[in-house]
Amino acid sequence: MPAASRVALTAAVVLGIVGSHAVAAAHDEVERGCTLVSRGEFAQALVALERAEASSTMERADVVRALECRALVRFASRDMEALAGDLRRIASLDPEHRLSEDFPPDVAATFAELARGRSALAVRVTIERADGRARVAAVTTGDDDDLVRRVRVRARVGRARWSEGTDVVELAASPEDAVAYEVTAIGPGGATLARSSDVSRGRIARLATSRRARPEASAVRRARADGPTAWPWVLAVAAGVVATGVVVGIVVATSEDGSQPSAPQIDWMPRSP
Repeated sequence: MPAASRVALTAAVVLGIVGSHAVAAAHDEVERGCTLVSRGEFAQALVALERAEASSTMERADVVRALECRALVRFASRDMEALAGDLRRIASLDPEHRLSEDFPPDVAATFAELARGRSALAVRVTIERADGRARVAAVTTGDDDDLVRRVRVRARVGRARWSEGTDVVELAASPEDAVAYEVTAIGPGGATLARSSDVSRGRIARLATSRRARPEASAVRRARADGPTAWPWVLAVAAGVVATGVVVGIVVATSEDGSQPSAPQIDWMPRSP
């Protein structure tokens, strides 16, 4: 293996080990804080949970776990207002979450009431196009207690380089240009709390959805879609119409001289020589 490849491989392994250690460290701080809560060491528990939130490697599940343990501290301290705030934050991340059995039934009932009919935290994206530019803007919904620390917006036109900003990104783009975007709501400890990504096709998409097919074109397409078995029926109907017209013509012609049409007769008598 070339020396450059060995160096690259070594660097990748080191970065992987460091990254996994950082994630484990954030998770460990959360679990340490929860263990201290179970021991009744509330002050130390809050310090450990704050260290986890100050990191940049937490995951969404870590945030829910940290909030639940902190809510236990609020309950033990009889800080009911702060307890309600943490319960609302848990509900905004996961309305279907089940609190641990460490909480008494009345707290579990309060959480169920707060979570009832609540929509999970999400991001809403709007794209405005004007004067040769596209403005990609994002806002959060369902974040009543300020869990989101930052909304990161990444966008690009076609396959160009990504542009990144907070809440808004503006790009030079014609009405026909496709604009791709990725939006991430980032919470405590750098955790991804909500995400949205898509491609806006601009004017082309709007024209495609608003254009209506002409009736005659639709009829032709339907006839073609029916395949070859449809045309014999069409021909049969046309032949029936023609035959009906012939019969009606005969009836009209024979009735004009006052005579009635009669059935044809065959003369079996031989002719005289």
